Amino acid sequence: MIMKKNFYSTLITVVLFCIECSSFAFPQSQYARVENPSMENFQFSAQDNGALSIISNPATLGIGHASDLWYTTTIERHHFLEHNFFVQTPFLFTNFGANYRKVYSEDKKQSADVYGFGFGMSSHLFSFGFVTDFLVSKTEEATLSHFGILYSPTRMFSLAYVAKNFNAPSTLTYIFHKEQIFGVAIRPMFSKRITLFLDVKSDKSTLFEKTAIQFGAELRINQATRILFAYHDAQITIQKLYSFTLTF
Repeated sequence: MIMKKNFYSTLITVVLFCIECSSFAFPQSQYARVENPSMENFQFSAQDNGALSIISNPATLGIGHASDLWYTTTIERHHFLEHNFFVQTPFLFTNFGANYRKVYSEDKKQSADVYGFGFGMSSHLFSFGFVTDFLVSKTEEATLSHFGILYSPTRMFSLAYVAKNFNAPSTLTYIFHKEQIFGVAIRPMFSKRITLFLDVKSDKSTLFEKTAIQFGAELRINQATRILFAYHDAQITIQKLYSFTLTF
């Protein structure tokens, strides 16, 4: 379940349906969950979902927003595997964002805490954002840095670029992969009523070698109600996921 609190209204988001996927498996370690949170399977780099989009593209912090708060969780076999809090608020000439994430390993024996802080700025056509995550476990620590750009020349489409873990973070037992994401959002009706998304992810050191591809379509019924279909194909691990999300 995903819950959103806006200081002017209250929205509740529920992932209603997640169709079975062939050869799909969640990450095994707590560090893999930090690197690939489950919510990324239905988030896109050129998508603006308020504070929740901090996880997919820090550049959304550069878009003007009211104060915004989200909570998401992942449950498997009656056990919580992820708790995620995201908040953003206007601050001087920019937007300030923060997140707290608590993640667990598959066997529930190991856990890690992530404290993230970031900011965003925008011009007429571009938005920029930067987020730093501080990971702490019982025995290890790491700092993960992410940078994003969002380019919206017209109401019809937007382009996005995200560099994740560009500082090549690691612990004694886990190496976080440097990843880059190229994304596009197309609005065929020149409005946000219908939006088509595509993300192509690749290893930072191999520009044209895809590690995952993801596409989806969003229909906005009104300001609060949205329907999103997404398909995620993690090609290096042969993981495939179909998701259907209703936000109201």
